[in-house]
Amino acid sequence: MKTGGLEVLNDVVYNQVLIRFQSDEKTDLLIKGIQESGVCWLGGTKWKNKSVMRISVSSYKTTYEDIDISAKEILKIAGNL
Repeated sequence: MKTGGLEVLNDVVYNQVLIRFQSDEKTDLLIKGIQESGVCWLGGTKWKNKSVMRISVSSYKTTYEDIDISAKEILKIAGNL
């Protein structure tokens, strides 16, 4: 699935999703931008020798509003790269 240039790479069956943004360089820049924004924290990893973002929603305190805010911030930052 692709949205805003972001591609979901795995079947989401639990609480983790792998996202790639156009290239290794852009994916790494997006991860850095999100971490620096302070809106949410997500990490980078390698999957099939490509840079990807690993997003994990694991706190019972995370709300749907938190997810919406985080998704909007990710798309905003991606749009500025």
